[in-house]
Amino acid sequence: GEVSHGSGECSEVALVDTQLRSLIKQGALQLDDGSEVDLDAFVQPASLDVPIVGKAYHVKEKVLPFQKRVRELISDLTLEEKDLGGKGAVLLKGQTYLIFGGVINLPPGARGCLSPKSSIGRVDIMVRGVVDGCGLYDIVQGGSARELWLEVSPRSFNVRIRDGLALTQLMVFMPWDLALERFPPPREVGEGGGHPAAVRGAKAPFAVSSDIYDEKLCFDQEGAP
Repeated sequence: GEVSHGSGECSEVALVDTQLRSLIKQGALQLDDGSEVDLDAFVQPASLDVPIVGKAYHVKEKVLPFQKRVRELISDLTLEEKDLGGKGAVLLKGQTYLIFGGVINLPPGARGCLSPKSSIGRVDIMVRGVVDGCGLYDIVQGGSARELWLEVSPRSFNVRIRDGLALTQLMVFMPWDLALERFPPPREVGEGGGHPAAVRGAKAPFAVSSDIYDEKLCFDQEGAP
């Protein structure tokens, strides 16, 4: 069904686990080449937990890479680097760290929204997604490959984190017609060899309301909105 949204009807859907796994196979999210993390293990019913890998960069200030890449800014911001391998690294209360979350490349017409996992909120860690070229937190535009970084700030006490830990989750949204075209529901041949019919109970994207951000604040690699 469709959901009423403002003066019109909602035409956007959130992808579910089967579609998210398909996007992963197509390279929608790629970690470091040397990473042994299996992204399929992080797929939830309607979201993808995003594991961290590599290093945590202790930075002197927060950053939003408006029309820039995070890697262009990180050298001037970094106070210390901490390796997340092995037993991991301790992040200090009241400090801010940037941690690589992979290269994300959603299909044209799709968009992603990030939000901290509930378990992270319970230990009072602020986690926000920072994406190349975007002037807003937790927003991922489709159509081009961008690096995803997490801005992590423990607020109540020191915490230890390590490779493979998921601090945030990603939901992927698509226009309804594009989602059905890209991920058609399973179909079966009707009785007597008639026309195919949708399988009853087959999983399909579900409709949600949208319109939560201003696209003009997100830019592609050439600086175009």
